[in-house]
Amino acid sequence: MNTNVSRDEREQRILRVFQLPENLPEVDTDVLEKYFAFLTKNLLFPIQGTFDQETGPLHHTTYPVIIKHLSEDIDEFYGIYAEGVAGKKHVEIPLADFDCNTTDHRNYQLINDYKKWFWNNK
Repeated sequence: MNTNVSRDEREQRILRVFQLPENLPEVDTDVLEKYFAFLTKNLLFPIQGTFDQETGPLHHTTYPVIIKHLSEDIDEFYGIYAEGVAGKKHVEIPLADFDCNTTDHRNYQLINDYKKWFWNNK
């Protein structure tokens, strides 16, 4: 697969989120709120995946997580938050740090597009 085509397609999908003809916007609260509204309308819940958390110096632990919905907590540093469960524990995690379990599901593409935009436009 040609990565340039994929990148162009992804950029076009993200531009449609903001209803812009070109130039992806930088991350700020207003723009995050627009992305939040788009994702809330288009994601299908619950979403299974994993969350990687630092649990010590140079040590990370990966937790299975089921996202139930997006949180209204938004911040420019961590972005949009998602709420769900890890085992029996309620969790709130940055969506940008969540990994979907499957690559063939529409949620995967929506979340991956968000993550690429968020990390590349901070």
